[in-house]
Amino acid sequence: MSLIDRLRKEARGEPLKAALYARFSSDNQRNESIDAQIRSIQTFAKAQDIVLVEEYVDRAKSATTDDRPEFQRMVKDSAKSAFQLVLVHKLDRFARNRSDSMIYRMKLRKNRVSLLSVLEPLDEDRPESIILESVLEGMAEFYSKNLAREVRKGLKENALKCRHTGGSPPLGYDVDKVTRKLVINEQEAIAVRLIFQMVLDGSGYNAILLKLKCDGYKTKAKRDFGKNSLYEILHNLKYKGWYVYNRTAGRDPYTNKRNSHLKNSPEDMIIKPGGVPAIVSEDDFDRVQQLLERRKHHSYESKRNKEKYLLAGKIFCGTCGCAYVGNRKNSVGNRRPNITYRCNNRGRRTVSACKNREVNRDYVESFVLEKIENAIFNKRMVGIVLDQFQEYIRKKNMEKSETLHRLEKMIQDCEKKQGNLSDILADGVDKLQQNLLLSKLEKIEHDKLELQGRLEQEKAALCINIPDKRELEECFIKARMMFRNKTLIEMKQLINLYVEKVLVYEDEIQVILNLVPSFYRHDFTKKVYTISRDELRHFQGRKKEKIL
Repeated sequence: MSLIDRLRKEARGEPLKAALYARFSSDNQRNESIDAQIRSIQTFAKAQDIVLVEEYVDRAKSATTDDRPEFQRMVKDSAKSAFQLVLVHKLDRFARNRSDSMIYRMKLRKNRVSLLSVLEPLDEDRPESIILESVLEGMAEFYSKNLAREVRKGLKENALKCRHTGGSPPLGYDVDKVTRKLVINEQEAIAVRLIFQMVLDGSGYNAILLKLKCDGYKTKAKRDFGKNSLYEILHNLKYKGWYVYNRTAGRDPYTNKRNSHLKNSPEDMIIKPGGVPAIVSEDDFDRVQQLLERRKHHSYESKRNKEKYLLAGKIFCGTCGCAYVGNRKNSVGNRRPNITYRCNNRGRRTVSACKNREVNRDYVESFVLEKIENAIFNKRMVGIVLDQFQEYIRKKNMEKSETLHRLEKMIQDCEKKQGNLSDILADGVDKLQQNLLLSKLEKIEHDKLELQGRLEQEKAALCINIPDKRELEECFIKARMMFRNKTLIEMKQLINLYVEKVLVYEDEIQVILNLVPSFYRHDFTKKVYTISRDELRHFQGRKKEKIL
């Protein structure tokens, strides 16, 4: 099923809505005009019964920057569910390079909006596109980290000198304009000392918040205190005189959200005891940390968090044939839950109930992911992807040659009809016939423009930029790391593509993979991997085990 067919099915009978994005820059090598881009997109949309609900056009804007007002408005509007598709003339109209392209594609995808070029044949729902996009998305991670590293260079130098590195200083501190170091704001420091003292006296968050509100204390932003602001104050090492830089983890690269409770590892921080004037004593600060730690619930709450099961629909019982389904239960005396796959026919009070054992989710998923990783993210696959993609393009071009010939013939017929009608007009006709002939000429001209637009699309589709081997090798490394860490967006898609099924037997697990899919024939080479339950435990490297 193509991308457009899938979107139309999801629309449930409603018209498929799309936004048009076009861009013209003075350094455009092909000198494609805005009008030509818009006409090509409109022709494509009309042929596909797609409704264009909005147009975003950046004129004389280079794609070497994402500071394009209409482009940014389009990305922002994608969150409003006004359209399901963004149509561009070519992908180079969307972004300057693959790094920018993947970053903004992920933003659109988060808003359930797809991107489609009317002149390039790739369809994001096809197997070859899934693999190529998953490889190229590795570049997005590299781009973000490289940019962040450059920015941090100057900040790190300031941090080594215990200087403030930007942003609003914590409550109780101001920034000295000359030295750029933190100095105590005595008026605000009263509230900070009150918070620590009340914790030492045994007060909880609610009591502290009520006291602060009654006494009129506010946060640095002049707002009422909340539990999050109390948490940040009570865990901020600066209050005991320690300068800390890079303690809080950065924003998530995909959601762009920050979890202020998530901390970096000590080796990634700069910590200098005595680098900041202390507001509370080090002894009081440490005693508060001990109290807060003891307040944590020691018995694990039986809250059933939504777990992810990557092999759902792919893992089956080798004994009875039923599906293995996700199962989560708490361990006695252990805060960590046991998350497994178990036979859906197990535990039933019937004669046919299955007695096959559960299998640990992390164990079996790690084994399957390693086999997929070794199969697709390796240097051998770089050549396979290039060769088969080139073959795919060759076959597509062969299919299009007849279409090109037919369109050219239709355009010639239109021009011939125009010539004949022009000759009749030149010979002289009455007013009524003249109006009829002019009306026919107008319709023929409209048809010819549509045919020329389709011809332009077909010709442009014959030439597609294919990444070279070196680029793919670099991207394969990035994608492999993201796949291994389960952060790749296409995790589930790749599993659906490559895993035929996983069979769980009493003593072993069998994984059947579809390796090296042929993009243009969609046939597969199957390979079977078998591992015993004991070997699976050893593979995962965990000594403590109760389920497998």
